[in-house]
Amino acid sequence: MTLLAPPAIVESRFGNAFIMIWGVFALIGGLAGMFSCPTGKWLIEKPALVLCGTALALYAGIITTLQITSEVNRLTQLCFVLIALLHFIARYARIKPYSYEPGK
Repeated sequence: MTLLAPPAIVESRFGNAFIMIWGVFALIGGLAGMFSCPTGKWLIEKPALVLCGTALALYAGIITTLQITSEVNRLTQLCFVLIALLHFIARYARIKPYSYEPGK
């Protein structure tokens, strides 16, 4: 959705190129993870996690910048994004040494 209709405040402050990078990372990482995680292909899931984690880190940076520069409170949104980012980091740490799910 970010690629089709980017948030106006983000587009005006960070530019269209930044949104395209952020959106493409999330889209490609999400699609790769969606197909590789259930099948146990951790060799594909690891780069997907990196792409999704990078997209979440970029989004967390955006939220932090908007929290500092605007009068609107965005701390709840930032906490949810950081929780998701921690989940991706933990998943990557669990599967890092493997190429395929053990037993498959």
